Amino acid sequence: MKKLLFAIALTGGFLVQGQSHQHGVEPCGTHQAYEDLMERYPDLEIRRDALIQNSFRTSSTGDTVLVIPMVFHVLHEYGTENISKTRILNEIDRMNEYFEKLNADTTQIVPAFQGLIGKANIEFRLATKDPAGNCTDGINRIATQEAQFGDYASKVDQWAPDRYLNIYTAKVAGSGSTGPGLTLAYATFPGTIFWYDGIMCRADAVFGGSNDDGWTLNHEVGHYLGLLHPWGSGQVDIQCGDDGISDTPMTAGSFACDLDKDDCNPGTIENVQNFMDYASCGLPQMFTTEQASVMREQLIFERPILPTPSNIAFTGTDVTSAPECVPVADFHSGRTFACVGDNVQFFDDSYQANGYTLAWTFPGGTPATSSDANPNVVFNSAGWKDVTLTVTNAQGSSTAVKQAVHISPSWAVFGPDHVESFEDEKGYYWRMENFLDNEQEFTIEGQAASDGAKSVRLKNWKNVNPGAQIPSPEAWYYDRLGGRVDRLVSPPYHLSLVQSGDLVFDFAYATNAAFLDDITERLRVLVSVNCGVNWSLRLTLDEVDLVTGGSAGGTNFIPSSSDWATQTVNIGTVSGYDHVMFMFEFISGDLSNNLYIDNIRFDAVVSIDENELRATNLSVYPNPAEDRLFIELPAVNGNETLMIYNTAGQLVYETSAEANVTKMEVEVADWAKGIYHVQWVSPSNTLQSKFVH
Repeated sequence: MKKLLFAIALTGGFLVQGQSHQHGVEPCGTHQAYEDLMERYPDLEIRRDALIQNSFRTSSTGDTVLVIPMVFHVLHEYGTENISKTRILNEIDRMNEYFEKLNADTTQIVPAFQGLIGKANIEFRLATKDPAGNCTDGINRIATQEAQFGDYASKVDQWAPDRYLNIYTAKVAGSGSTGPGLTLAYATFPGTIFWYDGIMCRADAVFGGSNDDGWTLNHEVGHYLGLLHPWGSGQVDIQCGDDGISDTPMTAGSFACDLDKDDCNPGTIENVQNFMDYASCGLPQMFTTEQASVMREQLIFERPILPTPSNIAFTGTDVTSAPECVPVADFHSGRTFACVGDNVQFFDDSYQANGYTLAWTFPGGTPATSSDANPNVVFNSAGWKDVTLTVTNAQGSSTAVKQAVHISPSWAVFGPDHVESFEDEKGYYWRMENFLDNEQEFTIEGQAASDGAKSVRLKNWKNVNPGAQIPSPEAWYYDRLGGRVDRLVSPPYHLSLVQSGDLVFDFAYATNAAFLDDITERLRVLVSVNCGVNWSLRLTLDEVDLVTGGSAGGTNFIPSSSDWATQTVNIGTVSGYDHVMFMFEFISGDLSNNLYIDNIRFDAVVSIDENELRATNLSVYPNPAEDRLFIELPAVNGNETLMIYNTAGQLVYETSAEANVTKMEVEVADWAKGIYHVQWVSPSNTLQSKFVH
């Protein structure tokens, strides 16, 4: 259901969706979205009608250049949608060319409109001051799952829209009944509800992207400054209509480029090359003289603060050369899970400065420090690694610290006999990944269990204030919940002796949705046999297969015994591997409630007795060990070493052997409970075993 409201056409509200020239479809809004907005804001229709009437007024274009301060909010998940500053600057240059009629290709406009090419004398400048007066390059990069949606609720961290033109970029612009990706961009008219104002654009429609048609943002700024589609409110390419502007001929609009089109008024050529049409003609495009006049008037009277000298000073757009700012440190890792000895690459994503030095710190890594932009690191110990990046220029420095990657030991922690009920410390061997560090995270809780007292819970429910109003974060909570990704990852399992079988787990889940079509959340189970380099999808639970506790109706779901279900996942393709990791991945929907997972185990056929697996080639006893551990040794020459590691890969015991000793004793009474890995290292080979304490 993520999300209902996204882009509403003139016939159905105050948002206007932009063109999608390459796709050949009309990217209009939906009646459902309009009805939802009208229910929330019943006076919108009055505002819309007033806007339409006002847009019919014209005034002289004027010679004074009006400046619009702007900010680009780049919504991303550290992918290609995190577009470069160069692309943004090139896009702004292109916009300024057409709004100030500086483009050299106007000669390619058809003769019928050569004398009607408008010069709006509007200039777009990136802000150099944010709303708090701090230095900025006018590009605000935001790591968020909202990059997947690009709808009205995705307008996070909006800057005061009476002072800045807020342009958001995301993977898509709008999703819902028209389907994701069918819209390149959408804008809001003047007079819009304050916190919806601005433009949403697909990242790949910005200069140089795969869907860059050359005029998407020009079209959307036209809407932002009060222009309608030249065919009015009819159905594009079918119904002839008018936008009320005298020098834009009646037209039905078009997706195709027919420069001689005169369907609506034979003998009168239609302005197919108009920015506000959908025709895919390639550059150049144009606004008419009266369209340029309307945009200036709308800017002066309907967005009156934007171009004023005081606001130009407030936003820092009164300078000819933008100042250099302190860089903002940011980075991501090429993989979240790896093993001791694996190569992990890190990528610098810092921004807000054109040049800076980098200082990385990698605890337990080789190298331990680096000044490279995208260093490769090998970690020699297990556990979560808190990586630090500091970026510095002449203006100052900033630091980012992230729990960036989890390193597993090269050996398996559990065998197929292990049952994970999360009742003891072994449950904490599981890794909880909270992608993008949002409010949701898997935790071990005592709220409910299928067996025992504890389970793993992902708490999606939040007790929000029912009186909270947008734009309060509480009011947005259930609009911005969808798309959040949380992962529960197992320690490695030793399944080399497993011939066949299933991974089995218990789970309980309730939704806040009242209808099946509104359940968009899903639980996936994936598996990796190469330390998380690749993950293979083995199971997806959604809709009725996922929901065991029905609709919680917005209450905090705590399962009763009847709400638990058991699910099996065939492990046939990973049986025989000695280092297998399982991932439970939950992708939230806007109407998600709480998820519980418990009692993870195997129903498997093992080729030999599991006791033989526990002591593969080094005899240790008793196992489990309470106070003392005894280790039977092969022939000892005096140059061998005994080492014992905990599950986190930390060396907890090390000693050298004396010649001719056949058995060693280790005091373990004070050690933490858990599973330990034993290594007997000699010049010729290494023997291994495990024991439980």
